[in-house]
Amino acid sequence: DLTGFGGGQVDGTTATPEGGLSSLAKLPHLESLWLSNCHFGGQYQELSELKSLQTLTMMMCDVTTSELESLEKALPNTRISHMTGGGGWVSGNASGFGPLAVGVIAGNGLQMVNTVKPFKQHSGSTTANKSLEEVLLATSELVADRAPLHDVIRQLAEKHGIKIDLDADGMKAVGVTRNIPITMEAKGVRLRSLLTLILDDYGLTWEVRDNERVVIIAKQQPEGANSASTGMRHELLKMLTINGKVETDQINAAITLVAAAGAQDATFAKRLLAEFDKCCREGSRAVGSRRNLIAVFTKMFESWAANRWRQQLSALNPDDLPQIEAGSAHSIAPLEESILQTVMEQGYSADRHEIASFTMAVRQLHHENAKPFLLDVLNNPSNNTGKWADNIGSSWVDAKFVAAVGLAELGEAAGVDWLLKTAEPNDFGIDESLFRYRHIHDQSSSLRASSRRALIDLFHLQSDATHSQLSIHWSTRTGEFPAGPVLLRGD
Repeated sequence: DLTGFGGGQVDGTTATPEGGLSSLAKLPHLESLWLSNCHFGGQYQELSELKSLQTLTMMMCDVTTSELESLEKALPNTRISHMTGGGGWVSGNASGFGPLAVGVIAGNGLQMVNTVKPFKQHSGSTTANKSLEEVLLATSELVADRAPLHDVIRQLAEKHGIKIDLDADGMKAVGVTRNIPITMEAKGVRLRSLLTLILDDYGLTWEVRDNERVVIIAKQQPEGANSASTGMRHELLKMLTINGKVETDQINAAITLVAAAGAQDATFAKRLLAEFDKCCREGSRAVGSRRNLIAVFTKMFESWAANRWRQQLSALNPDDLPQIEAGSAHSIAPLEESILQTVMEQGYSADRHEIASFTMAVRQLHHENAKPFLLDVLNNPSNNTGKWADNIGSSWVDAKFVAAVGLAELGEAAGVDWLLKTAEPNDFGIDESLFRYRHIHDQSSSLRASSRRALIDLFHLQSDATHSQLSIHWSTRTGEFPAGPVLLRGD
């Protein structure tokens, strides 16, 4: 019984709610509906009764194209999208996200999403002694129930003591007015992330101008992008940040696609950072979402690092050989550093199950700013006197190995020294095992074997080089250390 809309959850024992989709006709005020992995065999026309529906999102369902087109005509004010493993379909209807929503998840029946609370007024506060960037990094909160956008922005500006302007012409270009209703509840989220979450679904974003004010502007679509592909990436992001049951292969595919979009589109990358901020503030309730976004950042960082290397190498190309084109390095650099800093900050709160994933993400950017974090991971003691109290378990072996590799790739001797020590044979055959991030050519998952393989990559030596040869090569080096890239599982 969902007619009361008091919130909560209904767990079903099958993928199909009793009565099928016709049962949803009892919810005439439903504004957002999400269907995943559902098989309703020709019943989708029942959804045409939901006249208040603003957003209908379907993923991996058995709906046909003709049914989708029929629904588009029956629900002219509903934004409809359907995603499958081979592509997607997005209607040309209006978009919108209302406060009332219900999700249907295969195997989990119907899941209810709470309605939000009324808008809460905030008293103004001064931040005269802080820079605008510092204010944007400060935590904020919002409880809004259909509050006009201009009121929400005005009250956030007053609360944080900064100036936030609306670019009316830019907003008009994307069909958005200053009175669009905002419904959202968030607490403990950075102001920059909160602004992104408020604006993103309406084709808006924000930017800092003259280091003294924030301006709300229309998004600039990347070249070749269209509304369908933009909507699709946001639906994939939703898949990664919901707390429902989604198949592992779908999650992995979504991670790859979302990471590719974030690596190419700075505005979407800002949205990912905002979602990550939000997940981290929600603590244990969003562990799965945080884990998925770390996987996204890992792939994004790898792509950004590759672009940076290509640009650096192009200067060493005297014969003007053809190069792979890459985006402008300076345009993405501040965003790289901002996301890296946030990941490292949260990495210091990671438990034994997460530390290896955080360390791998930080390593993948191959950025000088990562050195302090990687050194802290590498040198964290086995007792509880270090920066991580929860530091026992196999994931810490992976984390220290990845940190050593990352430091060595950045030319830090501490990383090489650690790898040489762990690669050294001993009379007792004592060794440790790597769980996730072994060297790609080490099938045994041995820490000693992976460390030796990593050193061979770093030193550009033959694959049969012994530990003695590696030690001699390191001790007799002259000048700077020209580290080679190490191939780990997952690279």
